[in-house]
Amino acid sequence: MWFGRCAGTSKHRVGLVRVSYNARRMSAATIPSSRVFPPRCSVSAHCGSLLILVVATSLLVVAGHLDPSARGVGTHLQLGLPACGFLVKTTVPCATCGMTTAFALAAQGELVAAMITQPMGAALAVTAAASALVSAYALVAGLSLAPLASALWQPRPVLVAAGFAMASWVYKIAVFHAGS
Repeated sequence: MWFGRCAGTSKHRVGLVRVSYNARRMSAATIPSSRVFPPRCSVSAHCGSLLILVVATSLLVVAGHLDPSARGVGTHLQLGLPACGFLVKTTVPCATCGMTTAFALAAQGELVAAMITQPMGAALAVTAAASALVSAYALVAGLSLAPLASALWQPRPVLVAAGFAMASWVYKIAVFHAGS
């Protein structure tokens, strides 16, 4: 299961239902129902989900208001950030070149253009959107994201992400120099 109940325990409060058993006296008996109430989520789990929701949504909103650069790099300049020193000195894009542009394209719904610009940037934008949705669900449902985080923070998923980032960088270098 990707989500865990917050308290990390299997103890649940069982709901009670009143059922009438004597129509004349209108007495009621209490019997357990099949509805199970999970334990309440901790404040820190709620705060973590809220933090993820706010950060992911903020990134998508800011990226959605950027004007993606036609060159595939340089969109970050609109945020007041300096030009990429690695690109300026070597004429080779750095590993993050094009990610802001791809993020902006993805936030505006242009996923194919985002993938063409910088695959890792597009993947990060999709991850931000998924993170916002999952954390919102966790907040509403009272679930902890800890089991999901621990499942993703394993050697295999981390190595796959790192390999994808490296492949995206090589792709960006090839596309950048083919377009120059």
